[in-house]
Amino acid sequence: MRAMATFIRIIRDRRGTSIIEMALALPILMVLLVGLIDVARCYSTQMSIQQAAARALERLQVGNSRTDFAFVGTEAAAAAGAGAQVAIDKWLECDQVRQPATTLDCPTGQLRARYVQVTINSSYTPYFRFSPLGARRADGTVALTANSAVRYQ
Repeated sequence: MRAMATFIRIIRDRRGTSIIEMALALPILMVLLVGLIDVARCYSTQMSIQQAAARALERLQVGNSRTDFAFVGTEAAAAAGAGAQVAIDKWLECDQVRQPATTLDCPTGQLRARYVQVTINSSYTPYFRFSPLGARRADGTVALTANSAVRYQ
């Protein structure tokens, strides 16, 4: 009889329920927190390479060279950090129509515009294998791409 009374008293006792509820909820909250941090770091990395592309083109606008764009690629690669791949694309538009790479100038009377685009490809390695960051490469990284273009003539 005494054992039954002790059992009933333990069942009715509510003092430890908060600890048990926290023990059940804490792992879920921690996974959410770490996932949020992972997404924020990925977004920060994306913004960094986007700023690197924009800074490289700012240097182009300040500089005097309009034929050799190697310095733009070097600037973008330095700003983007190790492992980033930089591509430079330049083109001519005559009357807002992109011309083949072999075209040097527009016919007389057409509007001429020259552009340069910097594309930076980089990657982000998430903390966890199961992250909310979407499609992954075979090595587990998330592909990041940043583009920036400017008209210089």
